Amino acid sequence: VSTQSTGEIHPNKHHSPHTNMADSSVEAVFKRIDTNSDGKVGKGELIEALKRKHVPEDKIPAFIAKLYSKFGVDETHEVTLAEFKGYFEKAKTDPEFAEVFKHLGL
Repeated sequence: VSTQSTGEIHPNKHHSPHTNMADSSVEAVFKRIDTNSDGKVGKGELIEALKRKHVPEDKIPAFIAKLYSKFGVDETHEVTLAEFKGYFEKAKTDPEFAEVFKHLGL
């Protein structure tokens, strides 16, 4: 049976009811950042993710402050996957927020 004719299995098809590339990309980035696999991303994990993305260390504190400000939470908050996905949605209409996600690999 060929799945090619239905187009439902192809990951590059954004209209597929079974695959949402943006959602899976956001989830993949979240999982890479969540190094302790507890389902939440804390400040330390974000700092390490930014270092891995070669953000200059002297820029990271201001970047983290901006990120949490955009998230609307304080820096002790641990972000869940659902929150992270919601923030990514906001990034689609907010250029400053989009910059944050660009640095995280999205």
